[in-house]
Amino acid sequence: MPIEWRDDVGYDGSRVVAYINRPRGENVLHVRVHGGKPEDGYYLSNWVGPLHGNVFGAAKKLAETTYRLIKNQPDETSAEAAVRAYARMKGDRWWDER
Repeated sequence: MPIEWRDDVGYDGSRVVAYINRPRGENVLHVRVHGGKPEDGYYLSNWVGPLHGNVFGAAKKLAETTYRLIKNQPDETSAEAAVRAYARMKGDRWWDER
């Protein structure tokens, strides 16, 4: 099931799984994605910027791809390894599923 977006919060069913926010005074977006089961309680973070063009769309794609990779990972170490392996395989803009 893909993430359903309501403004800058992403949901999988009724569960919040991603946040996108712009830190005050910064020219970037902060993307946080919850990994594992609800009780696992870890997040992976990333930054997208600078703010121009469709950077919010890119942030959503980054969150969706990251969530797909880490939603079944038991801990943060495994989740980070999964994202790094996928990024090495896909190369630049690895989150952009064209």
